[in-house]
Amino acid sequence: MQGKKEKVNRRIILVVCFIWFVSILAFLIYAAQQKLVEFDQEGKLWQESQNISFDNDFKSAVSQQAGEVNSSVIHFYQGNCECNPVAKEHIDSVQLLAQQQGFKNISLNVSDNDTLDKYIPATPAVAIFAEDGSLSYLGPYSAGYSCTVGNGIVESYLEYHSQLAPGATVVTNTQGCYCSL
Repeated sequence: MQGKKEKVNRRIILVVCFIWFVSILAFLIYAAQQKLVEFDQEGKLWQESQNISFDNDFKSAVSQQAGEVNSSVIHFYQGNCECNPVAKEHIDSVQLLAQQQGFKNISLNVSDNDTLDKYIPATPAVAIFAEDGSLSYLGPYSAGYSCTVGNGIVESYLEYHSQLAPGATVVTNTQGCYCSL
């Protein structure tokens, strides 16, 4: 009789532990989904990028804030963005890769910047300007639940910048941890 009771108690404990584990997992997935937002929620960057003068207009707006942008990686951030700590290690690795590839790094706070807010829908974001000053990439560092080293979008634009076809890649349709402006 005692052996049957122990087996029943073990099963109950296993079922309770399983339900607890599934509940925690469901909560974590739900919480992560709540942080997953569109980079260009209102479509303002996509709309601007359709203009024929977009590359030059964007370069001019960034140059007003940063000076010369040739061979530069511009890192856009907001001081109050909860995604900054999540993205810090990835941003640091992109900055290191940029230096290794001969780019200079420039960081711009877009929180109070009326000139850039029509081009930068959310942060963290990044732009790459080639040696000749042409825009190569504009968009988020990465997509998905976390902005971590190794799952980025931008790295290939830095590593293979000399082999890329002319013209800018503007990424607007992606989801991740972003803070809208």
